[in-house]
Amino acid sequence: MQIVALAGPAAAFLLAAAGALAQGTEALAPSSAVQPGPGAAQLGELYYRLQVLQQEVQELRGLVEEQAHQLDRLTKQQQEHYIDLDRRLTVLREEGTGGPPPSVAARGAAGVSVPANGELARSERQAYAEAYDLLTSKKYRESATAFNGLIVDFPNGQYTPNAFYWLGELHLLLEEIEKARQSFAQVVNLYPEHAKAPDALFKLGTVHDRLGDRERSLEYLNRVMKQYPDSSAAGLAGIYAQALADGQ
Repeated sequence: MQIVALAGPAAAFLLAAAGALAQGTEALAPSSAVQPGPGAAQLGELYYRLQVLQQEVQELRGLVEEQAHQLDRLTKQQQEHYIDLDRRLTVLREEGTGGPPPSVAARGAAGVSVPANGELARSERQAYAEAYDLLTSKKYRESATAFNGLIVDFPNGQYTPNAFYWLGELHLLLEEIEKARQSFAQVVNLYPEHAKAPDALFKLGTVHDRLGDRERSLEYLNRVMKQYPDSSAAGLAGIYAQALADGQ
């Protein structure tokens, strides 16, 4: 450890000693031992306090690293939970709604065949299932393309909010942080009542942290806790916000 500069009585004591040696005075003669005056005592006290502070900093770093590890583990568990939950919901919807049989397509005045509503719904479900299967198979780039296609084909569809959310997650996995921010923002701004809105808001907080905007990150994390206090995302937001505060 290096002590760069001293101030006050400690510095005065050391300067006086150096001056006495340079002038050849008897102030620090070999026959007389240097008594620890107020300056030396203060220097020892400062050194002790520095050692204590270093120990406390090491302990705090250990706590922060432990919290960061727990947060990362919880985030991964939550993502796995969402993937499994989405799969289950998709299966339940398909079993519960099913839609009408292929039946006769509706015909327009010009005699052009137009798919029935049930067929459109099944097409959207199929597109979502295919995009989701690519995600779970870790074909992230292909999955992102498929989710984008679903959003273009079904801009007002039942699965469009989910598609925006998972598109954000995919961009994070692909290290496309700004694109991830845009996708999560779509969920928050366009579908504030959707089940994915709390999670998208939490993700916006983490994304802004990765973009280096800690103030904006805390703003989004606090919004999660205020707007969706009973959501699992609110609990994660509290942990993440505390980790940011400890890191300041």
